[in-house]
Amino acid sequence: MKNRLILIEGLPSSGKTTTTKMTHKVLNNLDIANKVFYEGDLDHPADYDGVSFFSEVEFYDLLSKYKKERKLIKKIAIKRQEGYYIEYKKRIKRYNDKFSDDLINSFLKHDVYELPLDRHIDILLKSWQRFRYNALNEENVYIFDCAFIQNPVTVTMLRDNAEKKVINEYIKKLENIIKPLNPILIYLNQDNIRYSFKKVIKERPKEWLEFFINYTLNQGYGKDNNLKGLDGTLKVLEERKKLEHELLDALDIEKTIINNSQLDLKCEEIRSILKEYI
Repeated sequence: MKNRLILIEGLPSSGKTTTTKMTHKVLNNLDIANKVFYEGDLDHPADYDGVSFFSEVEFYDLLSKYKKERKLIKKIAIKRQEGYYIEYKKRIKRYNDKFSDDLINSFLKHDVYELPLDRHIDILLKSWQRFRYNALNEENVYIFDCAFIQNPVTVTMLRDNAEKKVINEYIKKLENIIKPLNPILIYLNQDNIRYSFKKVIKERPKEWLEFFINYTLNQGYGKDNNLKGLDGTLKVLEERKKLEHELLDALDIEKTIINNSQLDLKCEEIRSILKEYI
């Protein structure tokens, strides 16, 4: 069976984006048709970024509340069986002066990644199912950066500090959905998280670090464990590493763990890995 999905995973600062770019380059050099989607891609075919979800009741409440913008809301809404989606990040860029601040706040409150966990998981599983159906009817290999483990762990552990049973079941359901795509998972491991993260800090803006620390510590696992500052952030990452390796061990798909502690992974290594499978 043809491999139709390559998943690039690892902790923040492990080199996922660089590895995703190299994977895309390798497949191009091998003349293998592929589509690549990085973290935060607004057109991601399985995950969501900057997208609101409204049930049918919530959607008609929205239309009733924002009468002046009703026509535009109906125009940009995407109707699916489970409800209505609004790609607000994309639409704000195009219709920025058409949306009131209050309406934008409504979109933010209903962001897929702000929904209660059960609802969030149900919506994501349906999205991955739609992606699988479409991918099986194409000849492309899809490359996903961080959508399979990082994003689910972010919302379950970091945001909600959910029980491990809930996290394991979620990842298992995702795995069962993508198995027909014969996926390959490349996980970038690091021996010393503190060393790797501090190295990345030097390369990124101060604002990035402030956002990362605030997001990591002011909710879910970080807040429940009263963790503070950079040291607390590193403790969260260490716990997250343990969890992700437990999830990896339980997966029944093709997977390769690469030690990228020095962030020196080369295209030749990716090429060698992919040629084993593809």
